Amino acid sequence: MRWFGMVAALALAGCGGEGGDAGNGSGAMAAAPATTPPPPACKVLEALDVATLLGGAPVLTEQTNIDNPQTALSQCIAQAGSRSASLQLRYDKGSPSPSAEQRVTMRASFDNKELYSFPNGPEAAEVAIGDAALWVGATGQLIIWHQGGRAQSIVTVDQPSARNRKDAETLARALVARYP
Repeated sequence: MRWFGMVAALALAGCGGEGGDAGNGSGAMAAAPATTPPPPACKVLEALDVATLLGGAPVLTEQTNIDNPQTALSQCIAQAGSRSASLQLRYDKGSPSPSAEQRVTMRASFDNKELYSFPNGPEAAEVAIGDAALWVGATGQLIIWHQGGRAQSIVTVDQPSARNRKDAETLARALVARYP
């Protein structure tokens, strides 16, 4: 599955700095302050009502949950019947590059044939969500940067298609609204 390789590369993109605000992401699910990492991805998917998006009560499977002084990183997959969604959240507690710079770097990395096995690099379309966002059609992933580059989210809904892009955008807009 190509998207796991892209997820790993994206998880490391834009990391920088040291120390910083170290919120633990616990507490109420209301809009979180911009200096606090969001809760783990499975809790976020529950709070964003992924069940409605997927058309049934999902089974949530935590893939990653790391919280250290520099970065909080979590990933969750929600499966309901034949539909699925995954969410990866990365929060940089240090001094990250600005969102726009991270987007430009990510877009340029798509041309690196050593990183990606796409014949001409994956197509990436700009999306107006958060500070900056890219829809990567080849993998069906929506990458969102917000909080000035401190927060990066990757939303994947089912397999790549126009419908799934719309669903990913819906989930991403709810995410950015809830965790500004």
